Amino acid sequence: MYLSVLALADNFCLFMNCFLAMAFFYGTNLFVYSKRAPPEWWMTMYAEGLCQGRLFMNFYSRLQSVLILCAFSLERLFVIYFPLRKSLISIRSTIVVLIVTTIIAVACSVHIPFSFESKSIPINLGGIKYDYTICKINPKFLVANNLDIFMHQLVPIIVLISTTILISRKLKTRAKATSVEQSDKDDILLNRLLLKSTIFLVTSLPLVILNLIRNFKTLNCTLEARLPPYSNLLALFLNLFNTNFAVKFLIYVMTDKTFYKQAVALLRCDYKTFNTLVRSAEEAEKKKEAHDQMVDQESKLQQAIDS
Repeated sequence: MYLSVLALADNFCLFMNCFLAMAFFYGTNLFVYSKRAPPEWWMTMYAEGLCQGRLFMNFYSRLQSVLILCAFSLERLFVIYFPLRKSLISIRSTIVVLIVTTIIAVACSVHIPFSFESKSIPINLGGIKYDYTICKINPKFLVANNLDIFMHQLVPIIVLISTTILISRKLKTRAKATSVEQSDKDDILLNRLLLKSTIFLVTSLPLVILNLIRNFKTLNCTLEARLPPYSNLLALFLNLFNTNFAVKFLIYVMTDKTFYKQAVALLRCDYKTFNTLVRSAEEAEKKKEAHDQMVDQESKLQQAIDS
């Protein structure tokens, strides 16, 4: 269930950040490079109200996705460390966690409409004068904007790296008492977590550094700080960060055959096949739980004998 919701959140995030935001970002820069004044209908995306609303949806969609990813990683950590308490991980508890992540994402993004304002700056390019409209950061909300950076990138990085280290240590300990087949499955899980953490780290750090520089050194958000080459560098790092959401989805599709089959069934609206796959996955998970419980009991018994 986590993977399905995460896939939906990632797709929504990609739509808001890549298709809409980047289209207007690059489009406006294209007008600047060509020394032509953008049409009035184009600049309405930066008008008061729409500017704040668009940025709110951008921030919310990104935060919602990373929070679900953190919740999924913590859930995997709990399942591996406490296999005898897997009954606590149910559909009801998952729904509660998803509701909580939604509330947190909205609460942490609610300041966005107040943190930005639509600002028109008259400029002259090639003898053509027009107002260049931007979504300007309000310096009064600098702390809140830095909190966004902390929530969007730093917290997920810390959570993913920590859970990956803890899970890898547990799986190495368990590998000594499990079969080769189970050990191979654990290795696949560990490699997936390592890949996911590495990708998030590589795609997030450049944007974190650039945003910190922008917030601390360009408090007035001057036009020179918004136009190329700064704006192009910001767009490049933002696109790099957004690719994380697409790559995450591809990782699950390419490394999890069940998830791939379920995704294909949903795209084809074949709900009968989807339900069959879900039931099969649930039965396989129950068998795995029973096996993990037996392995843990044998491990504890062996430790008691050795001591």
